[in-house]
Amino acid sequence: YLALRNAQLILVPAQWPDRRGYAWDVLCRARAIENHLFLAAVNAVGTFKQDVFYGHSRLVDPNGCIIAEAGHGEEIVYADMDSARSEEVRKILNSLADVRLRISVPPFADADK
Repeated sequence: YLALRNAQLILVPAQWPDRRGYAWDVLCRARAIENHLFLAAVNAVGTFKQDVFYGHSRLVDPNGCIIAEAGHGEEIVYADMDSARSEEVRKILNSLADVRLRISVPPFADADK
C-alpha cells in the first residue's frame, strides 16, 4: 500500500539463500505488481557459514517485468525508470482502488504513540 502514500519506488534489501531463489524471483515481481510501483530488490551474494546467497539483485517495473538484473556475484545494475509508467499501470489494473485502509492497518500500527 506504499503507492497510496505516494511512494515512487520500493527498496528491498535481502539475504535470500540460493536454495530459495525461485521464491525471490516470484516475490519481487509480485510486490511490484501489487503496489503498481518500481521495485529495486538488492540481495546478498557470496556465502556466510553454511548459506550461499542467491544474488540476482534486480529492478522490476510496475508490470512485474525485470528491467535490469545482476547475476549470482557482485555486480552493479541500473536502468531508466519512467515514473509515468506507474500511473499507466494503475489505470489498467487498479487493484489499489479496492484497498480499505481501516481494515488493512494492523492493530499494532499505533503502538508507538
